[in-house]
Amino acid sequence: MSNKKTIFAAVFILAVCAGIIAYLLSSNDKNQNTQPANNQVSSEQKSSYKSACDVFTLEIAKQYLGQKARPGDTKASNNSTEGDNVINSTCLYDGGEDSLESRNIQVTTAKNATGEQWNRDEFENSPKETAEFSGEQAPNLINIDNLGEKAFWNPQMGQLNILLGNGKYWIIVQGSIKDQQSQIDKHKEMAIQILENINK
Repeated sequence: MSNKKTIFAAVFILAVCAGIIAYLLSSNDKNQNTQPANNQVSSEQKSSYKSACDVFTLEIAKQYLGQKARPGDTKASNNSTEGDNVINSTCLYDGGEDSLESRNIQVTTAKNATGEQWNRDEFENSPKETAEFSGEQAPNLINIDNLGEKAFWNPQMGQLNILLGNGKYWIIVQGSIKDQQSQIDKHKEMAIQILENINK
């Protein structure tokens, strides 16, 4: 009788241990299958991001730089830098060997809510920070209506800055045009096409 009790107790303990192990394995699988944390992004989500050269195509560049337009020589062209909260990419085209004109854009895409807040903050603060870094006065920004969520022209840098989707995207459009009003108009025209490609 004593042996039967001992065997029963041993079987019971083994069953309990097996149950605990099964629970831990099941719990671990659930944790691996949950949604990524706020500062992470799944490979499926990552594939939905568009780089700067995805949205600023050579066809668009040719409209503003002529048929000889080509990707710029700089290594930054079509390069993406991925951080915890944002993906940053740039795209540059020039007008060809005999041209001094160029156009380039920078797209900063938020991966999560932290990245969206960063884009909103940088969009607002970058002109002042740039001026402080260069030891100049902060520029008198020109607000641009009907472009993205918010947009302004920075005359000091010759840049059109656009905020889109509550900080999902911060886009900077820049190029070499001498006349400021012509610069604003041309950059705005180009930006409209770029935003259409982002929203596709």
